[in-house]
Amino acid sequence: MTPTKEQRSTILHFDESGFTGNNLLNKQQKIFCYASVECPHKEAKVFVEHIIKKYKIQNGEIKGGKLLKTVNGKRAIDEIIQQFKGRFKVSVSDKKYALAGKFFEYIFEPTISSVNSIFYNLNFHRFISNILHVELSARGAMAEEIFEDFEQLMRTGDFDGLKNLFFASKKDGISPVLEQICDFALCRCFLHINI
Repeated sequence: MTPTKEQRSTILHFDESGFTGNNLLNKQQKIFCYASVECPHKEAKVFVEHIIKKYKIQNGEIKGGKLLKTVNGKRAIDEIIQQFKGRFKVSVSDKKYALAGKFFEYIFEPTISSVNSIFYNLNFHRFISNILHVELSARGAMAEEIFEDFEQLMRTGDFDGLKNLFFASKKDGISPVLEQICDFALCRCFLHINI
């Protein structure tokens, strides 16, 4: 079956919200969202004009953050969702969880890489990421310090700085699970520095 001209002109439109680059601990943008909608250009143009006119949207641009502030804006959102039902996808990511996953990738993965399939099949990566996310979310300042320094490691490769952080953290009465993760990370740091 040959696609029609309208079908051939259908494209995917993408947009993101909450991007803060490597700063995954940004307190104003805790969530990253990436969305797509399948829609021909002509239909998108006509529909956007309709929404702007019907809901009296200022500046000629539909912005979710602004729409959420008013009842009229929320009605516009409802109409948009109904119009594109079944034609959009949304990915929502908790940045603290993403950072916990990165921690596994940088600290654990290199030491288990030769047999990593065993650990991935056991979902060890999810276990570590989930524990770290709980620590980061529930423990507050001390856990945040560890993760802020870990972010610095990701940017600079400064394992020596991370080693110093874990030594300091062990004195602060951290949870037994986080202490074991810190012990592992310390061994990893010494291994990396001495290689």
